[in-house]
Amino acid sequence: MSGFEALGAASSIITIVEVTLKLFDALKEKGKLSGKFKAAEEDLNFVAHKLEKFYDSSQHRTKQIRAIEERCRENVKQLQDLLRRASSSVILRLWNEQEVEQLTDAVAKDAKDILDIVMLSHITGSSKKTQPEDLEAKVDTLLDRGYAQYTKFKSDDDQRVYQRLNDAIATYNEALGLAKNSQLPYPRGIIRCYISLAECYREQSHDHNLTLSGKLSKVNKAEECLQKAIRLADKHRDTPRSKRAALEQAVLDARKLLIMAKNPDEFTTTTRALHGKARLARRDLKAWRQEYKALKDYPTADWAKYWIETLEEAGLL
Repeated sequence: MSGFEALGAASSIITIVEVTLKLFDALKEKGKLSGKFKAAEEDLNFVAHKLEKFYDSSQHRTKQIRAIEERCRENVKQLQDLLRRASSSVILRLWNEQEVEQLTDAVAKDAKDILDIVMLSHITGSSKKTQPEDLEAKVDTLLDRGYAQYTKFKSDDDQRVYQRLNDAIATYNEALGLAKNSQLPYPRGIIRCYISLAECYREQSHDHNLTLSGKLSKVNKAEECLQKAIRLADKHRDTPRSKRAALEQAVLDARKLLIMAKNPDEFTTTTRALHGKARLARRDLKAWRQEYKALKDYPTADWAKYWIETLEEAGLL
């Protein structure tokens, strides 16, 4: 396959995604979409944004992509038919919403499969020696993917919420393994991976299905990641990420206290001891809040404020 043919195939896949996104916009005018429907839209948005960066022109993988592409086309055609029927009717919800969700989920899955094939080819199938900038681009792309999975987990339904976190953790671990390349290590990528993993483990500590000890173990796992991030950031003088990891450590300290306060006896501590540690946690969080406000990074400053208020609401301050 020539380079022009490869670009043409990639362009057609991207067009499918773009058309599907337009369908979503049209359907939104008809009524409120379910959370599952929105999740499929987010998947497609992500693929549309990233696909152009990674495309494999080898004949074998292109055939594989074309097979998925044909499925995409058929699903999009069915979506178009549903849209036309709905548009020509005075009934706002003429279409079968379950059918629409199934089709959009299928399109999202196919688009993600295409991206997975393309990324795998570039990460593992290159016959040329990997250059540092190539490695960094691949790690950053995986980090972006993990972040997309991480940021949408809260908007998902209860049955899928923690699966989204598991998806993000798997992607971050894949990025971490790549960033730790023995010949071409990527320190900044490794640090970002550890901080991102810590965020996911902290969020997992909110799972209502876990015991208090189970929740605390998630916090401890997050703490291990942050300590690795801090040590590596200090070694490479990566001050911004060292600060961010230290802030997240202060957040973890607060989260740990909130868990232990549910049953101090289980953790062989006392309410008085927890109150003392909470004051120290508030001190650290206040310091970070002031620092990030001075940097005009208000979202991060508000993040520190949120945890101070959470400690107060729990009666620990």
